Amino acid sequence: MLPAQLLPFLAVVAVITVTPGPDTALVVRNTLQGGRRHGLLTAAGCSAGLLIWGALSSLGLATAFRASSALFVAIRIAGGAYLVWLGIRMIGSSWSVEVALKGVDGLSAGRRHRHRPFLEGLLTDLLNPKAAAFFTALLPQFLTSNDPVLKTTLFFAAIAATAALGGLLVYACVAAQARLVLGRPSIRQLLDRVTGLVLVGLGIRMLTREAR
Repeated sequence: MLPAQLLPFLAVVAVITVTPGPDTALVVRNTLQGGRRHGLLTAAGCSAGLLIWGALSSLGLATAFRASSALFVAIRIAGGAYLVWLGIRMIGSSWSVEVALKGVDGLSAGRRHRHRPFLEGLLTDLLNPKAAAFFTALLPQFLTSNDPVLKTTLFFAAIAATAALGGLLVYACVAAQARLVLGRPSIRQLLDRVTGLVLVGLGIRMLTREAR
C-alpha cells in the first residue's frame, strides 16, 4: 500500500470524523445523562457498528445490500424509524419526574441499563445505510489493481472505525468535563429535548429521502 493512497484516505476520514452526526448527539447525550462510562460505551458501540459495516463491505455483502434497492430502502426505513423512536424516547424521558430528581450522578439508570449505551450506539450505526454507502462508494477509490482487495479494504475499514472511535471519545470526554454544569436537571432536560429533536429530524430526513 502506497502512502499516496493512504494519506488522501486519512484526510477524508478526518473530515468525516469531526463532522457531527447522530453518533455525536447520542454520545454527548448519554455522557451527560450517565457519565463518562456511558459516553465511552456509546462511542464503542458506534465504532463497532461501523467496523461491522466495513467488514461486510470488504466481504462484498454491503455491496449486495447497496445493489438491492428494496433491501437498501428497508435498512434506511429501519434506521430512520430507530432514530425517530430514540429521539421521541429522549424527549419523553426529559419530562419524567425521575430525570428531574435524579441529579447529576445518573446512577439509577446506569445500574439498571448497564449495557444500553453500547447497544444504542451499535444499533445507530448498524441501521444507518450511510455506513454501507460510505464503504462501498469510498473504499474502491483508494484501491489499485495491485492491491489485495480484502486485506486492503479491511485495513481501511479498521482505520475509519478507529478514527470514529477516537473522535467520539473526545466528544465524550468534553461532555464529561462539562457535566457538572450541563448535567443540572433543568439543563439536562433541555439538552435531552434538543438532542431528541435533532435525532427525530435526522430520522425523518432518512425516512423521506429517496433511495439512491
